[in-house]
Amino acid sequence: MNNQIPDYMTTVVLDCTGEKSKSKWIGQFKVKCVLTHGDRLAIERMYAELLPVSVNMSIGNLTEGEAANNEKMRLLAATIAELSVRIMEGPEWWRSSRYGQLLIDEEPVYELLILCNKASQDWTDQLDRNATFTEEEANLVEPKKQTDIPITRREDGFAVIEPPGVAEKTSDQKSSK
Repeated sequence: MNNQIPDYMTTVVLDCTGEKSKSKWIGQFKVKCVLTHGDRLAIERMYAELLPVSVNMSIGNLTEGEAANNEKMRLLAATIAELSVRIMEGPEWWRSSRYGQLLIDEEPVYELLILCNKASQDWTDQLDRNATFTEEEANLVEPKKQTDIPITRREDGFAVIEPPGVAEKTSDQKSSK
């Protein structure tokens, strides 16, 4: 079995055209394939910071157009928040656009998220391949034996787990007295 955890960073290449500016957005990005608990919390903080209060507050009494716009804003905020944590290095245009916030095009932002998600899936697949036993290795693994671990109650009511052999000695000592 190959117990190696794959590198959690990889490089993805973006090559897309903006839907509004018609600009060509090209660049290499070093991205995290897997997120830590701290990363997920950072995404939530960034999301809360990016989302306009009006989008958060206006839940009822919205027209269909307003509701669609709110959903679009939530999706964009969630995407930029995730990219702000996942992308470790990128081209100058990415940094100068405050990591996508100042772009007028949405296409490069959503395309980057798709690339990050693919990198994450590739990382998971590699981890699964590394954790797979060969047939020879599978035959070497012995099934775990079921053991009874003696648990005794002390006079004060607490349960005590006794290592094997200790319980027999204790009961032998009590019976000899």
